[in-house]
Amino acid sequence: MMLLAIHSPQGELGYLCLAAMIFYVLAAMLHASSPLLAKSKLVSLSWGLMAGGCVCALLAWVWHGTESGAFAAGYAPLKSMYEVMLLMTWMIAPLAALFRWGLRLRGLWIDALLGAVLAFPTVFIFQSEPQQVVPALQTHLFIPHVIAYLIGYLIVFRSAIAAGEVVILGVRPPRTLGMRSAQEASRALLRLGFPLITLGMLLGSLWAQVRGDWWGWDAKEQWSLVTWLILAAALHVPYTTLGKKFRRVMAIFVLLGAFTMIVTLFWSQIASALTEAGWLAKQDSYHVYSTKK
Repeated sequence: MMLLAIHSPQGELGYLCLAAMIFYVLAAMLHASSPLLAKSKLVSLSWGLMAGGCVCALLAWVWHGTESGAFAAGYAPLKSMYEVMLLMTWMIAPLAALFRWGLRLRGLWIDALLGAVLAFPTVFIFQSEPQQVVPALQTHLFIPHVIAYLIGYLIVFRSAIAAGEVVILGVRPPRTLGMRSAQEASRALLRLGFPLITLGMLLGSLWAQVRGDWWGWDAKEQWSLVTWLILAAALHVPYTTLGKKFRRVMAIFVLLGAFTMIVTLFWSQIASALTEAGWLAKQDSYHVYSTKK
């Protein structure tokens, strides 16, 4: 059983995505090394490389959307996992700026590395062939539903990285004056990302009503509900006796929520692999984004 197959970059679009990944990797390496070399100019160069990765990914997304006819048909290119990952790849850069100057979070190299990880599937895993939208997705509610979820996912993934630092190193004061500690960063990001995930779920329910019912108990919907419940628990843990006694409990909940987010995001691929192996009965789902032309 192979969950995902690796292939080489495909055409000009594939190499544009590869350029985005390389920009992000270089940004991460430079920013991570800047404290060791004590050169502040490396930080500025890191931001420049981060912007380069964003521009490459955005150009690839627009190029693909134009070439596939998505924009001409009046909808955003969000109908396949390739397009979803490409959107997330360029969105991480403006979010990194928000994290740094809006939330006072350190660690541009983390955001750049996350961008490289997001770019990798667009280069080596998912196919960029033109797709057609299935009828269930031909609604004005689909685009805001997906975008709210994806932005919320990116923010909570960043929260999970900070939570991992708390679990491994414990609760510690901030390393840089004026910046948030890892625990504060994780909580601030969760407070920002959770409402977006909630909004995505509500918009999804409204979209589901177009199909006849606000909740269909689709497997992917169940995973998204599990994620929502875990993240809601993470927000409330610090106010309980358990949270006050065990300071790492919230971080563990955030990490668990990040894991279920990954399962939710890639459920179509996971379910296909499990069905092919005979471990899961075939299920019809509204969340199979598209079919090939």
